[in-house]
Amino acid sequence: ALDALVELRSALQQRQPVCLEIPECDFTHTYQPAPKVFVIGAVHISQALAKMAYVAGFPIEIVDPRQAFATAERFPNTVLHAQWPVDFFQKNALDAYSAVIAVTHDSKIDDQALLAAVQSDCFYIGALGSRASHAKRC
Repeated sequence: ALDALVELRSALQQRQPVCLEIPECDFTHTYQPAPKVFVIGAVHISQALAKMAYVAGFPIEIVDPRQAFATAERFPNTVLHAQWPVDFFQKNALDAYSAVIAVTHDSKIDDQALLAAVQSDCFYIGALGSRASHAKRC
C-alpha cells in the first residue's frame, strides 16, 4: 500500500491523474490533479477573483509584470508572479487542469496569456475586454 501512495503522490506532483487501488481492501479511487487558476493582471477584479477562489478552495496564481500591483498586501493567500505572461508560461506549462483568466485591459499583457492558453489544453479560458478588444483579438 505504501508503494501505491508513493506512486499517487508522484503522479499528482507531475499533474497527472492516477488511480489508487488497494486490492486487500477492495478500494479503488481515481485522483485528479487540483485545478489551477492563473489570473493575468493584478487589478481590482483580480482581487475579487482571488478571494472567491480562495474561499472555494481553488489554488490561484496572479501573473502581472507590474510589481507595483502584484503585492502580498493586495493579494493575501495568493501566489504572485511579477513576470510577463509569455515568460511565465514558457517555464510553467498549462495543462488540462489549468484555467487562464485575462483581466488587465492591456493587450500587451493579456494577449500573451490568451495565446498561450489557446495553444494548450486549458479547461477554461476567459478574457475581460470591450467589444473593440474582442474584435481585435478575433
